[in-house]
Amino acid sequence: MCPIKCFRAVVLLALLVELDQVESRVHVFAKFFQVLVKGSPSCKSLVVQSDTNRGIDYEVYSSDTFQRVPNVENLYIVNKINTLVPGAFQQLQQLHTLNLEENDLPELQAGDFSDLQLSILGLSDNNISSIEAQTFANSSIDSIDLSHNRLSEIPARTLDDALLTQLSLADNQIARIAERAFSVGLVRLDLSGNRIRDVPLTIFENLFALRHLNVSRNKLPTLASALWLRNLEVLDASHNSIRLLFNGAFEDYPKLRDLRLDHNELLYLNPASFVKPSPIKELNLRRNMLTFLPADAPEIFPNLRKLIYGGNPWSCACLVPVENFIKTAKIQTDPCEKNYFTDGKQAVCLTAYSSCFFNETLILLEHPVMFTSLLAGYQC
Repeated sequence: MCPIKCFRAVVLLALLVELDQVESRVHVFAKFFQVLVKGSPSCKSLVVQSDTNRGIDYEVYSSDTFQRVPNVENLYIVNKINTLVPGAFQQLQQLHTLNLEENDLPELQAGDFSDLQLSILGLSDNNISSIEAQTFANSSIDSIDLSHNRLSEIPARTLDDALLTQLSLADNQIARIAERAFSVGLVRLDLSGNRIRDVPLTIFENLFALRHLNVSRNKLPTLASALWLRNLEVLDASHNSIRLLFNGAFEDYPKLRDLRLDHNELLYLNPASFVKPSPIKELNLRRNMLTFLPADAPEIFPNLRKLIYGGNPWSCACLVPVENFIKTAKIQTDPCEKNYFTDGKQAVCLTAYSSCFFNETLILLEHPVMFTSLLAGYQC
């Protein structure tokens, strides 16, 4: 924070936007802003906030607007700005965090953030629908948040020229991602809450450093292996429409420890999808359509430490081996689910056979009959 005259600049732009001439707005704003920052060259954090909901052209900020606060490290601007002017932040050589969240930016153009040596860029909750190539050229940005915008696609080479390790594209409208769209240094990638139906394996090509991938809340019908994600540790594919896991889907993730497949439509946990033994330590299968686990589940998952499996139409005969596996391997479960399975207040499985046949074709013929009523008591 600022050791001398630390302040929060709440800029009242309501009067400024009523002025007819942009030049007048610039002049009035510049004069007002200079009064605010005069004598505060040591300020490290600055918040510029408007009390108006009307959009205002970013030309209000010129290339010398921040010249009196050259040492600002954290800059937050919430002014309903709708245009970025190149060079507006060039005076801020010490800038570490630039937060432009909750504005009205419609697009990002080449040069908007090029050559900026900051680390964190916040652009969430704007109206961004397109990003030009070279937008982040020659920048040192480590983390970008583009969540809650209007992006429908990520074209090739859009984000591959940034030195990103963390990128959030959550809650956009993305349906298509081109090959080589992302920076090769990504460690965390969030694609949740979009409209993705298909994930071409080539979009992850060269993402050797990726450890956390979130594709939850999309429209994926299946999962296949991405051979390049050798360092992936966490994969969240929950809240999709996954019914099928391809053979070898998780064989090429030697470091995968947390797999989230909850809230899908899985009918069968394909044992051929996993390497044996699997490195997975946490597995979430909640709210699928599973009636049994593979007979060799203990051999597939010897490293499993937590299993969440409620909300499935289990066959009673096949649920017994699951519970024996949990008990023998001392696997943790969700406390809520533990009560659900043990309090005896509601049905937790279907009785059709005295033995578990571990046969998905046979089980599929029976489970739709009482599916809805069986899960009515599941509240976890």
